[in-house]
Amino acid sequence: MKFFIPALLLSVTFLSAEFNPEKEKLCKELTSYNLLIHNYTEAVSRATDGVKHFPKSQEMRELYIESLAKVRDEKRLLQSWQKFSRDFEHNKYKDSVLENVAWGVIHNAQGSENLATKFTSLIAASIQNDAYSVETIKKTLGESNAILREVALQFCLNFGDQVLKDEIVRLLKEEKVFEVRKKAIEVAQRLKIDEARPILESLLGDEKVSYQEKSQIVAALINYYDSISNEELKELSESSQPGHRLLACELYNHFDLKEQAGLLEELIYDSHKQVRLSALSIMGNLKLTELNGRKIEEVLKSALEDSNPQISLIATWALLHKNPVLTKAKLRHFLLHSDQTIRLQAAGIIGYSLSEMRSLAEEMFEIHPDLYVRANLAFFLVSHRVKVKEASEQLFNLFNAKEMFMFKEVYPSHLCILAPTAMVLEQGNPEAFYPVASLYYQMAQLEILNILAILEDPRAKEAMAVFLDNHHSDITTLSLRSVLKLEDKQAFELMRDFLTHQDKHKRVEAAIVLAMFKRDKEALTVLQETFVDVNRDLKQIILMAIGEIASKDSIPFLMDIVYEPSQSLRVNAAAALVQCLRN
Repeated sequence: MKFFIPALLLSVTFLSAEFNPEKEKLCKELTSYNLLIHNYTEAVSRATDGVKHFPKSQEMRELYIESLAKVRDEKRLLQSWQKFSRDFEHNKYKDSVLENVAWGVIHNAQGSENLATKFTSLIAASIQNDAYSVETIKKTLGESNAILREVALQFCLNFGDQVLKDEIVRLLKEEKVFEVRKKAIEVAQRLKIDEARPILESLLGDEKVSYQEKSQIVAALINYYDSISNEELKELSESSQPGHRLLACELYNHFDLKEQAGLLEELIYDSHKQVRLSALSIMGNLKLTELNGRKIEEVLKSALEDSNPQISLIATWALLHKNPVLTKAKLRHFLLHSDQTIRLQAAGIIGYSLSEMRSLAEEMFEIHPDLYVRANLAFFLVSHRVKVKEASEQLFNLFNAKEMFMFKEVYPSHLCILAPTAMVLEQGNPEAFYPVASLYYQMAQLEILNILAILEDPRAKEAMAVFLDNHHSDITTLSLRSVLKLEDKQAFELMRDFLTHQDKHKRVEAAIVLAMFKRDKEALTVLQETFVDVNRDLKQIILMAIGEIASKDSIPFLMDIVYEPSQSLRVNAAAALVQCLRN
């Protein structure tokens, strides 16, 4: 009896607390206050006490879920949401509650060593857009995996925080991997980071920096200029540093400085090959017919006969608008050169100047033995609706080639040609960046598919089937794809037909591509229905694709996956859930 009375009194106290509005209000306020000051351990303690005393209070249960998410207690967090969903079924998919559950799962995985989990956490962080995002991206910029660093750099574009700018500047100084350095240069330029400018200028004078990288540095530095005086232009043109002279050339083009083009004459005979190529390219872009009172043929005479075929080729381009007859003869010669890079550049120049070079383009398209030369000419012929049937045939043949190919930017400035992937990545490390190469190969294939679809070529559907058969989604590739845009509308319309294909692999791959590139809701049913029958790697990719579509219709499906035993699947589901909630 002596034990019964205190127990009874205690139960009465708890019972009275449950119906005490003032005590409930105080408990909520204390929990909220501790969450506000980031004293999360105390917030959990207060919330635990509140839920125990006021189990019917939905607001108290929500604060409890938020507190557990902040301390990254994933197990108790998921258990608490299960109970919440039963007790408050009409509100079980409340956005704020689900977002706390999702971030609790994601934050708990932050220290994971699993590469796929790191990718997912990074993508999720870019969505959250707060202090946690900045912390996660900063940490990823120091990761050992080069592709992780590259993706993190891309996400820096969404933030203006100085701590991330400092990391970008650090990478400009220290990064060893070529592809990551390129991305750091691009991001520094797009964010116009003032501290990056002197570093970029110093790299222009570094003999160890490759010409390909210097071209990108020049492109970045141009964006720091709103205008340029004649004195600045002259100083750059006469600098002892070839990088500065290269920058001068591009500034002529950027500001269309035809009236000040006299200094280009010195630069087309510069001691540095890249400066000469740039000066010649700019002369062609400006369509100069004379320079310093001399006819352009006279100015270019030596360059046209240069022993370096690339110099001679770009000098030919500079002469195009003044002497198309001589240009045509020279380009015919370069199309038969032993160096494939020269052949492809010549094909690109011919295609770019098709109105003047149509007869040569048609002739060489018919007889040239190099598939890539024919394919590059085919691209231009198709765009002018010339030899459409034959050009489609060549593009289809390239599509089915055994080696990977992609677009490469070459001189003249901003001319893009199709080339074997190995040629494009010659300055980098193709093996280390295979996922990147694979992505750009797929994009080049989709470009061809789009052309075939626009032309209503009957082989377009066959090519799409081949693409989907050989297309194997990869986590790192999809992480990169999530920040890219593609507008091949006809190809994607064709791909929708494969959502109902009898082959499961074709269905799921079509759904993934449509989701990742087009956020196409029609792909959702395929993605969710096939999830249970595929391996774990493909399940992760399906969850990423569902996240890209970001439809609230996916929330019940994703909340089921949040309880999967695999941490990587839970994190992917949580990241997709955040995207759906933020849409």
